[in-house]
Amino acid sequence: METLLLTEQNVKKSKPITLFSPSNPAPMETLYLSNIDQTVAFNVETVFFYEVPEVLKAAASDIVRRVRRAVSEVLLVPYYFMAGRLRFNLLSDRLELVCNNKGVLFAGATASLRLSELGNLSFPNPSFQNLILSAEFLLEIMPIHDTVVQNFQVTRFRCGGFSIGFVINHSILDGRSAAEMMLNIASICRGEGMKIAGDLDPDRSCIRARNPPQIKFQHTEYSDHPEFSTTSSFEAMVAHIWIARTKAVFEDRAKTASVLFAVDIRNKMSPPLPRGFIGNAVITATASARADELSERGFSFGVGLVRGAIERVDNEYVRSVIDWLRCTRACRLSWMETSSFPLGGSFHFMSLILGTGSLCMEVQY
Repeated sequence: METLLLTEQNVKKSKPITLFSPSNPAPMETLYLSNIDQTVAFNVETVFFYEVPEVLKAAASDIVRRVRRAVSEVLLVPYYFMAGRLRFNLLSDRLELVCNNKGVLFAGATASLRLSELGNLSFPNPSFQNLILSAEFLLEIMPIHDTVVQNFQVTRFRCGGFSIGFVINHSILDGRSAAEMMLNIASICRGEGMKIAGDLDPDRSCIRARNPPQIKFQHTEYSDHPEFSTTSSFEAMVAHIWIARTKAVFEDRAKTASVLFAVDIRNKMSPPLPRGFIGNAVITATASARADELSERGFSFGVGLVRGAIERVDNEYVRSVIDWLRCTRACRLSWMETSSFPLGGSFHFMSLILGTGSLCMEVQY
């Protein structure tokens, strides 16, 4: 079957509406964003595709309304801060989140294509941008200083299937927190209420930089050099890919090869971060070795280096990273030299089942 592309002609979006939190705090509060949050102030775009069996097509016909009500009536009660706006504070020279309840955007859409006509949904496909409210689209309808930190688009396909597109500013939620929020949306849509129980804790002051800063490590993983894209893995796979890439690209075996990967710090700190903490709680760890030694000593050696890099991330290391970010005003993760490459931890969204269809693919940009 020929693969077709999504376009503005075959995806018709309704005019986005604004959903407000029914319980925004009064007086209005401003949330401190940590040094880790400051480094990841970019949008993450994710699309979930759902196939709907014939017997459930009638039930899925109201999926746009169901998701809209789940967000506006239930989700935005504990997640009230997602209806706020990012603001750059000139006095502190930092981004902060103003909980002014200006709302999140939501749009329904219809596509004249079938899911099967899109080909393999796991392949990169720029036309999937039509399934989200992209930054370019938002700039056409609102000023940049008022841009939402979260938006949703639910698109129904001719076959009865549908997609849900999320755009979230990474400075507000990390991968684990975003996954929990999406599981909550799915649970609400099924009529089961919030899946992840307990109070959310949006306060990031527990990971402020120390005064004075105490930087005890070099943190070359945050050096200012050109960026690469990230993929996901775990200890063994990181070592395997690292070794394979080193053998493939290093002509000078005396050079140092490095790999970078994400580490969740929630239980690495002392005391651990509060239960329900929803800020960015991920930093970068790095393992390095001479290319010849890594290639010759092989898999177990590489795994040991990766495991050692993870184990080095303790409370003192995390605090040192936070202090380093404050002192250097680093605004992004970048990679030391072309001899290093990143592998980002993947936070899988488990089974995001909404009760009317089965999840057939998640695509994250």
